[in-house]
Amino acid sequence: MRILNFKVKGNKKGSTTVELVMVTLLLFLFGFVIFNLVVTGTSTSERITLNKDAQTDARVITSYLNVRIRQNDTSGAFSIEPHPSRTDIECLVIKTPLESGEHYETWIYTAEKEDHSGNIVSYLVENIKMPYETALNDDLSLSIAPAESLHFFIDSEKDLINYTLEYTYDGTSDKKITETIYLRSDSNQ
Repeated sequence: MRILNFKVKGNKKGSTTVELVMVTLLLFLFGFVIFNLVVTGTSTSERITLNKDAQTDARVITSYLNVRIRQNDTSGAFSIEPHPSRTDIECLVIKTPLESGEHYETWIYTAEKEDHSGNIVSYLVENIKMPYETALNDDLSLSIAPAESLHFFIDSEKDLINYTLEYTYDGTSDKKITETIYLRSDSNQ
């Protein structure tokens, strides 16, 4: 009986088709994993940036409201009234006296406005109504920051103003901030 001895003959320096296919598949797999990491990282970064922007806007609004209320903390200066043309919107009205004995009103409420990219967004706005004006002009209002809604409550017995701000966080408008400001003046309603 004869023992068969098989030896592989050929170029040992080259590569076979199987080796080339395996390397190609591994490179494709690594490329796919890296692509998914980049896409996931980018979307996570965008979401984090949007959430930080929303929190910053909410801090701007609360700071603005606190300053405006503290600046005008006098007896009878604050009231809550419906918007003259859209009664579903409640407004904080701050009455500031003029030297003539009359007063001008600062109306603070949320309104639909166009943002810098042309989208319609709900903003906190400030609108001034002078004694000689009969209506608010939303086109002349000052946009403060994006906000979904704002609700006010004045407790004249405890001399406080309470407001709740709703804003969009993580794609939903379920984030709320409630602030209570105790007034130094008496009976503001």
